[in-house]
Amino acid sequence: NNRSLGRGQGGSIILKAPEVIFNRIVLVNNTMTEANGGRTDLEVTRLNLLEGAGIFNAPFGGKGGTVTIKATEAILITGKTAFGSKLINGLLYSDIPSFIDSTAYSEALEGGHVNLITSRLDLAGGIVTSATLGTGSAGNIFIQADHINITEGGFIATSALGPGLAGSIRLNVTDT
Repeated sequence: NNRSLGRGQGGSIILKAPEVIFNRIVLVNNTMTEANGGRTDLEVTRLNLLEGAGIFNAPFGGKGGTVTIKATEAILITGKTAFGSKLINGLLYSDIPSFIDSTAYSEALEGGHVNLITSRLDLAGGIVTSATLGTGSAGNIFIQADHINITEGGFIATSALGPGLAGSIRLNVTDT
């Protein structure tokens, strides 16, 4: 959990590893004031987000930081947890799906962007989202992959649930 509570810039989370497995764990990078969020960078061979695990970027005042994940082999986002509830992309989930989410809350200037670069992206019930709940714009989602497989209700979405604008989604897929 990386959180800025004052006026200073939010910190960055940088993780480099061969394989990262999060099981019911959420990596959070957010700001609680007008401070700009830091970036979240993962450079891995494989990333597995399982049973409600997630990566969450949430500015409450300033600009959101960018989430960039480079996985040379694969990103797998799958499973749910019945523990707690979470508002994701404007929907309240009681069974939280595994996720990568960047949401701009209240008076955030702009949500952070989500960039996924991998050989294979599997969303087996998992989700990748960007949203705004306030006046700022949601961040954009960019995915570059050789293969994308979306099953079991998984999805990729941006939304605006306030006066702000939704972000854009750009997919660069070489093999469908």
